[in-house]
Amino acid sequence: MSEKKEYTEVGGDFNSPFIRNYIFSKAFFRYPEALDLPEVKLFTYNEHKTLTYFTDLDSWIACHEALRARVEKEYTYLETLINDTLAFGEEARAWAQNTFTHEAVVSATNQQLCDWYDQFVEKQSWLYLHGVTLPILDFQNFSFVESKLTLFLESIHDEKDRAMSFETFTQPAYPSFAQEQEEALLALSARWIEKAGWRDAVLNSSFAEVQVRFPIFVEELETHTSLFSWVYYAYAGPAYGTRDFFSLLKSDVEAGVDPKEKLALYQRRRNEIKENKKYFVEKYAKTPEHIWVTRMAGIMVWGKPRRKDYQSAVYASIEHVQKEIGRRLHLSLTQVRSMTPAMIRTSLVGGESVHVDLINAISTNHLCLPDGDGGIDVMVGTEAQSFFDAFHKQHEIQTDVNELVGMCAFKGQASGRVTIVNSVDDVGKMNHGDILVSLATTPSIVPAMKKASAIVTDEGGLTCHAAIVSRELGIPCIIGTKIATKVLKDGDMVEVDAGKGIVRKI
Repeated sequence: MSEKKEYTEVGGDFNSPFIRNYIFSKAFFRYPEALDLPEVKLFTYNEHKTLTYFTDLDSWIACHEALRARVEKEYTYLETLINDTLAFGEEARAWAQNTFTHEAVVSATNQQLCDWYDQFVEKQSWLYLHGVTLPILDFQNFSFVESKLTLFLESIHDEKDRAMSFETFTQPAYPSFAQEQEEALLALSARWIEKAGWRDAVLNSSFAEVQVRFPIFVEELETHTSLFSWVYYAYAGPAYGTRDFFSLLKSDVEAGVDPKEKLALYQRRRNEIKENKKYFVEKYAKTPEHIWVTRMAGIMVWGKPRRKDYQSAVYASIEHVQKEIGRRLHLSLTQVRSMTPAMIRTSLVGGESVHVDLINAISTNHLCLPDGDGGIDVMVGTEAQSFFDAFHKQHEIQTDVNELVGMCAFKGQASGRVTIVNSVDDVGKMNHGDILVSLATTPSIVPAMKKASAIVTDEGGLTCHAAIVSRELGIPCIIGTKIATKVLKDGDMVEVDAGKGIVRKI
């Protein structure tokens, strides 16, 4: 039976299928065994692709305090935790991509498919377990590394240096996978843009026609796709194909982007950040703790979403197994993603009938709730809705406001038309120069973010996805407005002053 707790709503997400929510909820049982930390109690509720997270705050606080005490005692623990998580993430990605080839999957026995699926659940669970320690450490208004950095920067009396050093130290330590994809595609474009007829063909011909006229270019684009198809996948894709990357490339050509100049800009920015870090450390960092926090800020900003990227790669690869399971059980991909591993094994190996009505009900709405024995209770329909309603708080939001305030993630100013983008289904609405407004951005909407003249989110902090991507792309960004998606709508005209954290309706 599920434990009786008082749960508090702590966040939301989109386009997250049942299997992901099931694994996520289950991961937290393992804290005592794996990390010697108190267990966190939470549940997830999903309805029509909209996910809400709830937690028992007492358990979250207990875990936070234990973890915080450990990191305060030994700062190196935090970096070790990040390094171990990312090393395992790289192993999991390599395992999934090398194992789930088309030939291996279609020739596997039913038993093998189920065993692989159990291994997939185990590896993703391990990554959630370790990765979510960072938001547990940064609880409510407290941010461990950011608070240490802010305390250090208070000793800098020059206001300009203080602001610039914060911006410098909170840049990602290394490029993200999405940035690597961006620069690789720019490099490909740079190699071809001066070849006779290529630019005109990209702008005015179909992909099939380009393939005939420039077959070597398309071969290079196919190689690019094989390396980066999973980058924007998140939990449920779809993976990017060659035509999708062609569309991204074409969009830049249409916008008049000079790929060589943009690559040079990225390199100049990296060099500038490197020099600024060296300058501010030498000028102001007086203790080993100062030096540690100036380095660790960039590692945190880079490492936190990096774990999610590795998980995206694994989710993209397991799709091949899910589709094969669906083929053998005569189910859609969505239906397979709405089954527990035990349900799949019962049908594939045990030969029992598939409960299609239950699977469809799970797909429509489901609630994953920890029981008292280390398992998950899955609720559907009115039972799930009633449990959700018991803890979901309706908040009155004043929508007739002309100004919103949030935190600056990357400074700059812009004005333009609002486009609300919360999921991959919204990406097609985005035009170059629009102001992208989102509850909280995810890897699946990065192609839309690249077109934005500014980004505004309801949620987020120093290490949120929107903050990292905006810094990489150099796009003005305001995070943590709380209500932007409630106050603004598609087509509204706004001006954004990210440096001041202000969004105004025009």
